Amino acid sequence: MRALKAAAALAVSALALTACNENEPRRGKAEVEQKSKPEEVAKEQAPLRLDSRWDDSSYLQFKDGGPCPEGLWALFSGEVPGSSDSEKAANKRDAPQLAKKFRDATFVAVMKGPAYVTLGEYQPAKGAVPIQVKSLVDCQDSIGRIAVAFTAAQAELPPGRSVGQYLWTAAPLSFDHPVKFSEWRKWQSQNRAALDARIVFKLGKVEVHKKLIRNQESAEEKAERKKFDIPGGGNQLEDWGAGRMAHAEVVRIRVATDASRTELVAKEGP
Repeated sequence: MRALKAAAALAVSALALTACNENEPRRGKAEVEQKSKPEEVAKEQAPLRLDSRWDDSSYLQFKDGGPCPEGLWALFSGEVPGSSDSEKAANKRDAPQLAKKFRDATFVAVMKGPAYVTLGEYQPAKGAVPIQVKSLVDCQDSIGRIAVAFTAAQAELPPGRSVGQYLWTAAPLSFDHPVKFSEWRKWQSQNRAALDARIVFKLGKVEVHKKLIRNQESAEEKAERKKFDIPGGGNQLEDWGAGRMAHAEVVRIRVATDASRTELVAKEGP
C-alpha cells in the first residue's frame, strides 16, 4: 500500500514538473515582452516642438518643387491665369489685393537632406566644417514656375552652353560649424545625410527674365510641317528666358541635424 502511494505521488510530481516545463516558454515570452516595452518606449521620441520663431501657424508653407501658394502669380505683372476671358478679368481685378497679401505674408521653407544641405571639407584654420544651404527654390502654378532666391540671383545658361534655356542661379547660403579636428571625420560621416534647414522669409522685389529667340525653320522642317498640315512656321519668336523670380528677404535661418533636434545654426537676418 505504501509502495502504491509513493508511486502515485511520484506520478503527480512528474505531471506537475511537465506542466511547469510547458508553461515556462509562455511565461518567459511574456516576461520578454514586458521587459521590451519600456525599452521600446524609451526609443520613441516625443514629437518635435519648435518655438514660434520657426514654426508659427501664420507662416505660409513653401515647398520646393510643389504647387505655389494660390494666387502668387499676382506679384508679377503681365500674364493672368484663367480658362476664360471672364475668369481672367476677375483674376486681374483681384490681383492687387492678392499681391498685397503675399507681400505682407511670412513664409517658411523646410528643406531636408543632402540635396539641400551639404557639408564641405574641414577648414583647419577655422576649426570648422562649412555648411552650405541651397538658396534657390521654386514652385509651379498654372502659368509656369516661380523661383525664389535667398541670395543674389542671376539668369544664366547651364555651364558649357552657348545657347538654350536660361536658368536662375544663386550662390548657396554658407555657415561654419565648429568641430574639433580629432572629431570632424566622424561628425561629418554621422551628419552628412541627416541635415535640414528651415528658412523663414518674406518676398521682396520680383522680376521676369525673357530671352526672345527667333526660330529659324529649315527647308526640311518647313516641308514636314506642310506635309502634315501643322500650323505655325519659321521666324517665330520663342522665349528661352529663366522666367519669373522673387527675391526673398530672409528673416531667420536654422540648420539642424538628428531629425532637427540638434541645432547647428540659428541666425537672424540675411
